[in-house]
Amino acid sequence: MSAGKHATIDSGEGSYKNFYADLKEKLSESDCLDILKEDEFYFEYPQKLELNDGKFISNELHTIDMRELAAELLDDKYLVNHYNNKHKPYDHYICPWHDDKQPSAMAYEQLFICTSTNCDVGKLDQEAFIKKVYGIEDPADVLQKFIEHFV
Repeated sequence: MSAGKHATIDSGEGSYKNFYADLKEKLSESDCLDILKEDEFYFEYPQKLELNDGKFISNELHTIDMRELAAELLDDKYLVNHYNNKHKPYDHYICPWHDDKQPSAMAYEQLFICTSTNCDVGKLDQEAFIKKVYGIEDPADVLQKFIEHFV
């Protein structure tokens, strides 16, 4: 509504319903987007298990929250603090890949990072994280592990 007001578009009661009706009428007159011409159309999203397209699954892998991925794949003994607030947007871990006396690893939304100088992990995205956890290199194996846990 705010954007509509700034653009001097009527945002009074019923105006969006009228906008939709006008849009639907224009689409009905057009040859494009035939699916939208039906009175009740529904966009079906394939179930993840029914879709074996590696590209789709790979996209899912790279969009999953790293905090969720780390919580699923790492043993609970490594998690020190779980944060769910905007001031500390990470989960704190004892790094499982070196002798870590003070927690030095963090799982952010898109990265897992170990800040210790005694560790060669550095920054890992979702795919690299799964490779590291399972000691695998083949991208097909990475997708298979992801499917086992999340699909």
